[in-house]
Amino acid sequence: MLLIGIFIHHITSVLERIPLNITNDLFVRIADGEEAAFNEFYNLYLPHLTGYIYKLVKSEDAVKEVVQESLIRLWLHRDQLPEIQHSQAWFYRIVSNECYRYLRKSGLRMSTGSIEETPAAFNEGSTEGPEPYLAFRETQQVIHRVVAALSPRQQTIYRMSREEGMNLAEIAVALDLSRDYVKKVLITALQNIRKKLTADGRLPSILIFLLLNY
Repeated sequence: MLLIGIFIHHITSVLERIPLNITNDLFVRIADGEEAAFNEFYNLYLPHLTGYIYKLVKSEDAVKEVVQESLIRLWLHRDQLPEIQHSQAWFYRIVSNECYRYLRKSGLRMSTGSIEETPAAFNEGSTEGPEPYLAFRETQQVIHRVVAALSPRQQTIYRMSREEGMNLAEIAVALDLSRDYVKKVLITALQNIRKKLTADGRLPSILIFLLLNY
């Protein structure tokens, strides 16, 4: 857990460079459901976070996953934001938790050996309440329903890309199709899912982009 501790130290020093009053103001606006404020928060914090996250998870795809999950949890907990006194510390705890979850998940994939329990520092101030978890699950269920309504070809390519982690070239070889065709079908499938999520108003547009960017 030494790397996690080093990461927390670095990310804390980075976030402290951003004036606290700016973060607090954005949190109040995000709590009101203001998507523009959420986008401002994303643009303000992302450049400071990605480099440190990469040092820990060692993969661009992993960085995208950690950032995506952290922002989703921020949005789903937005009703809590006005009551949070230490907004930056609250957010870095979310990011740290997501890094740990990713590493633990990767460890489970690589080995059947035991995985350490989450340290107390990560459990303290946990943001894992039942309502945000259910909201996230509902969003995933919407995606699954939209995927089920896609054409068989779109379903296959979407699942190979998103659920099996295959890239365009690998899918093209597996299905004996051209890479350009696979890309076209995947983009169409993602556009259909984006439209449904946007219509439902479940997530800000930047999160939908992160979730469904090919």
